[in-house]
Amino acid sequence: SELIAININGQLCQWNWQDEYPYQDSDSSHIKHPKTLLLQSMNEKIINLSANIIRASILTETNRIATWIDESLGSQVSFKFQHSLQELSSTMPCHIVDIQTSPLYTVLRTDANDLYWYGLLPNKPRKKLLERLKEKTRKNRMNNSTQQQQQQQQIITIGSSVCLISNPYYNQGALAFYVRDG
Repeated sequence: SELIAININGQLCQWNWQDEYPYQDSDSSHIKHPKTLLLQSMNEKIINLSANIIRASILTETNRIATWIDESLGSQVSFKFQHSLQELSSTMPCHIVDIQTSPLYTVLRTDANDLYWYGLLPNKPRKKLLERLKEKTRKNRMNNSTQQQQQQQQIITIGSSVCLISNPYYNQGALAFYVRDG
């Protein structure tokens, strides 16, 4: 939905496909992306940008990272998964030299060639967690089966909130989205 880039001054820039000109804030000529203030990147020089279909992360000269989510997923998803600039030096004493982004997480590579990631659990660890939860809830399911039979079947629509009684694959309040063809 947009082209994002870093200009020669280290500022984050945006050009929406439907707009005739790149984004320019009406109050400040230094703001070239609408999320600049939210990400707290106004007085920072951005040295690296990594983006994927729905997620983007930036790295600043001061070794700080920010992440945001495409607005097409809605404000609830954006609120949960985006964060302003954060310094990760307390947990990671090395300097970050590269960032790579996937729809679920961002990977950081340090000058010591160590890799760190943050975001949602990748698929295999989530599956292992699910298997452990299935074993724990198998006994509870027998007790809850009569309660489940009494509940009415409901249709899940876009924007609806779903809460699972048994076998919770995700924690309460988890958000989901589906990416089709890319």
